[in-house]
Order: sequence, then structure tokens, then C-alpha cells
Amino acid sequence: MIHFNWGLWDFCYRSPETRAPGKTDKIHGSISTPLKQYEINLEQLVRRLEKTGAKLIWASTTVVPEGESCRFVGDDWKYNEAAARVMKAHGIKVDDLYKLTKGFPPGHI
Repeated sequence: MIHFNWGLWDFCYRSPETRAPGKTDKIHGSISTPLKQYEINLEQLVRRLEKTGAKLIWASTTVVPEGESCRFVGDDWKYNEAAARVMKAHGIKVDDLYKLTKGFPPGHI
């Protein structure tokens, strides 16, 4: 079994001066992976993982809390929707971490 996820760092906004880890800037930076490219990348990654013959389980991306320093609230939902399309097309079960964390009290994500 392979339980996998990509997402939070894909919709993180990076500083225009550097793409180094920790150099985030959601006001002046640019998103790491645009939504359309994210979906294309996931499609390619799923095809590679399917070649292993393992049972695949996708873990959706967790909720982005208010005030997050490098992500916008709502991008989590958009990227999860794109991932859901890929997983549905491949018949991959989803471990819905978004739904789980949506019910967490503020400050617990």
C-alpha cells in the first residue's frame, strides 16, 4: 500500500528573490505550482505509482488556517478538488484529511 499526498507546498507562495525553503511571501511572491500544473503533475505521479502494483490511497491536503503565512485560505479546497478529479479517474480511494481537519478548533492544525 502507498498512502500519498502532495499539496501544501504546491500552493505555498514563495519570495520572488529566492525559492529556498522558508523564504515565503504570499503578498509579493508567486505560487510554487499553479493549479493546472498541479493537476498535470498529480496525473503523472499517479501513473508512476500505479506501475508499482501497490494499493494506492490519496490523503487530501489539510485545511489552511486563517492567518497562515504563505498560503491563502481556500486554495486548499481548490487543490483538493483538482486532486479528487485525478483520484476519481484512477479509482483511487481518498483519506479525507481536509474533512477531518475542517472540524478542528482554531489553532489546532
